[in-house]
Amino acid sequence: CVGCVWLFVGFKNEGLLKDCHWLDPKTFSSINSINVFPNGDLETICELAGVERKIFCKELKQFAGQFESFQPSMTSESKLNEYSINDSEDKDNTELVDCDKCNKCIACAYIIIKELSFHSNSFHNLFTVYKYVLLLPSTQVTCEGYFLN
Repeated sequence: CVGCVWLFVGFKNEGLLKDCHWLDPKTFSSINSINVFPNGDLETICELAGVERKIFCKELKQFAGQFESFQPSMTSESKLNEYSINDSEDKDNTELVDCDKCNKCIACAYIIIKELSFHSNSFHNLFTVYKYVLLLPSTQVTCEGYFLN
């Protein structure tokens, strides 16, 4: 659809996908082994989510270093299908997170960050970016559905 082409071209899809790669818990070991993120990385996602890159990078590096210690709280038997991601108070703009608590996906990392941000103000920018990424339409079908409404 024309809107999808504009969405992906207009928002620097390549940079966005490259930035999302850093949010995957499978890359946290790489984050722990670097001192500074490469120039240009995480700029697109920070700009789109409206957070300052320097602060976001600091929070992501800290979270990546502590991620293993947060995992035991996520190992109970129930599924994570009751967690929702809201862009606002609007119930029509809610997505459910459905995961078997693998502790290896972006959704699991989001839930940990959400719990941490409710208890303190730490990881506020990280929470904002994960929430933004999980609300992005990821298929043409999703995008077309928004334009048909």
